[in-house]
Order: sequence, then C-alpha cells, then structure tokens
Amino acid sequence: MNTIKERCNRQVNELDEKSKLLKDKEVSNRQLEDDLTNCRKELQITSERLRQIEQDQHAQVTQSESTTNYLERRIHELDKTIRELTYEKQQIMVKYDRELTDLRDTYENQVDLCKKEMQNELERLNEHHQQLINDEQTRSR
Repeated sequence: MNTIKERCNRQVNELDEKSKLLKDKEVSNRQLEDDLTNCRKELQITSERLRQIEQDQHAQVTQSESTTNYLERRIHELDKTIRELTYEKQQIMVKYDRELTDLRDTYENQVDLCKKEMQNELERLNEHHQQLINDEQTRSR
C-alpha cells in the first residue's frame, strides 16, 4: 500500500509539474499576443511618424519644383514606403503566427500526453485494485 501511495504521490507531483508547465506556456502565449499587439501599435506609430515626416518634407519643397514632378515623386515614394511597411508587417505577423502556432501545438501535445498518462495510470490502478480484491477473495476462501 505504501508503494501505491508513493506512486500516487509521485504521479500527483508529476502532474503538478506538468500543470505548472502548461500555465507557464499560457503565460508565454499571452506575452506573445501582447508583444504582437505592441508591435502593431509601434507599426501604427511609425506609420504616423512617416506621414508627419512626409508632410514636413512637403512643406519644405521649393516653389521652383514643378507640381507635377513633385507629385509623381511623392506617389513613388509613398508606394515604396507602403510596400516596405506592408512587408515589415507581414514579417512580424508571420513570426508571431509561427510562434503562436508552435505554442498551441506544444500546449495541445502536453495536454494530450497528460490525459494519456492519467488514463494509463487510472487503468493500472484499477487493475491493481481488482487484483487486490481477487487476492482478498482468494484468501477469504
């Protein structure tokens, strides 16, 4: 009986450790989501700064520059900036999507593993319990 208690205690400790790991993973997942939100905010702030810089540059354009040439150049620059920012945004999204997917997969695998281990242990304990009952019945006869 002591060994059963020891095993059960050991398994409880192992399950506690696994539970702590799962909680740590959830915290990490929330942190990654927060980081992603912060990156999006930073991207928005950077876009706003870029717009402000572009507005400032526009104000400094000399009158000698023709309006048509200036507008063509600005359109080209804005298109380039949009492409660059879109690319950076995509890279950030891909990175965090990958990390979130990895964390979710790891979390799901850990949960499945814990469930299997608990089920196996329950079956083993049930078998052992049945064996004890059978042994007790055999002794009673």
